[in-house]
Amino acid sequence: MGVIKLSLILLGSLFSVSYIAVGLTSGSVLALGLGILALFLLFLYLLSCAASLRIPTEVQSIVRERSGGKCDGCGKTRDLSFDRIDPRGGNKENNIRLLCQTCSQVKQNIIKLNDPNFPVRWGAVWTLRNLHDKQAVEPLRATFKNDPDPTVRKAAVIALAACGDTTVRDSLAELCKDKHVSIKKYAALELGRVGDTRARRYLNRLILHDNDLHIREQAHQLLLELDNVKSIRNSPNRNIPQHVKDEVWRRDGGICRICGSNIDLQYDHDVPLSRGGGNQVENIQLLCKTCNLAKGNRIM
Repeated sequence: MGVIKLSLILLGSLFSVSYIAVGLTSGSVLALGLGILALFLLFLYLLSCAASLRIPTEVQSIVRERSGGKCDGCGKTRDLSFDRIDPRGGNKENNIRLLCQTCSQVKQNIIKLNDPNFPVRWGAVWTLRNLHDKQAVEPLRATFKNDPDPTVRKAAVIALAACGDTTVRDSLAELCKDKHVSIKKYAALELGRVGDTRARRYLNRLILHDNDLHIREQAHQLLLELDNVKSIRNSPNRNIPQHVKDEVWRRDGGICRICGSNIDLQYDHDVPLSRGGGNQVENIQLLCKTCNLAKGNRIM
């Protein structure tokens, strides 16, 4: 029901109630008659609104026959209801379709993506994510590109991935350039998780500049995976022999080679295995956890 109809109903209600009240208190037959007449006209108007909301039986039959008793969106045969393609298009058969409950929810939330209120848009994105419907892909892409709020754009990318969008990597790569730091962090890590090589430079920036150790650790691990560490895990060179470790420990004096710390020490390959480095004493060094994360996949 539109705003105009609701306004007419409200005005009619106020008019009829006020005239009836005046007629009863002052004894004016004219005022009482006008109030009753207004109430009767309001009742007729409500009946006409109800009739316009109800889809005629013959139209329902035509639409059901045309769709074969299946949802026009996904082809399901359960939980079907009639839906107006254009809410203002009336009850013509070409404006009516059959939708299942899921497709109906998708349609409602797609409309909400254009709502001016942030909570409504954000809620619609997360609802579409939970519905996992491919019909939402294009509207979510538009939301990702055009929504003014970074939180909604981030949620749109998550929803796109849940809906099976094949271009979600491109969306994540765009988010890596976002002016909001938290969004850039999220996008870089997610781009690394999906194995996109474009994540390398963004992950390196996190390793070198981010203040959160947990973020740096995640970025470091993802960078290793991007550098084909998976293929190296089965290599005999992955495990450093104990006699090499002992020799490196004696050589470096049991402290980090960069900062001199003796806490959280790790054996690091100067030339990474992914770049052809081996387990020779000359290629192994002691680094603390922080310096090792900062070094990343670079050669010192």
